[in-house]
Formats: sequence, C-alpha cells, structure tokens
Amino acid sequence: MTIESIELVKSDGIPVTYEEDGIKYEIFGVDPLKKSGVYGDRDIGDIKSINNFEINGKGKIVLKLSTENVKNDIDRRVKISFKVNGEKSEKIIKWKTLEQFSAVQ
Repeated sequence: MTIESIELVKSDGIPVTYEEDGIKYEIFGVDPLKKSGVYGDRDIGDIKSINNFEINGKGKIVLKLSTENVKNDIDRRVKISFKVNGEKSEKIIKWKTLEQFSAVQ
C-alpha cells in the first residue's frame, strides 16, 4: 500500500485549518517499530514524507501539532488517500483522540 496523503478534515470533508480550528499540523511516516507515544522533536527519530509513503504490512505515522485555543470537536476526522495495487482509494476515519483533543489557554 502507498499512502498518497493524509489530512485532518471535518465530517463534511472541509479541511481543518489554523484560522478556523486553531490546529496547524504536519504528518510524517516513521519506522513501524517506533513505540507509540508523545515525543519531542529531537526524540522522534527518522521521519519521512507521508506523500507516497510505502507501507508493507505495518506502518506508523507522526502527527506534529501546533495549536492555539483548540476545543473538543466531534466532527474532526482523518482523511487518508492511498493506492493498493495501483487502485486509488480514500477513507475518512473517525478518531476519538482527535475528536476529544483540546488545548485551551
């Protein structure tokens, strides 16, 4: 499988933005053996562009966030565009952690 892109969207498919939602983000691929958790920039290890990121069996991603006054939002989703055997697909995934994420100052 090849991931073409991953983006944060609302349930209606509109992208999550810093101006509207208080979230800036970057998404990267990492070694599938990397332990899950919260890391600082220096501790994450080797990261790769998520665009055209190859996954053979298992894969992991890193979500790098910058936030300002983010409130819970049950409409936040993750949209993944990918190819399997050359055939393009897209999935919008409900992710509880993303829905419940808040960072109010």
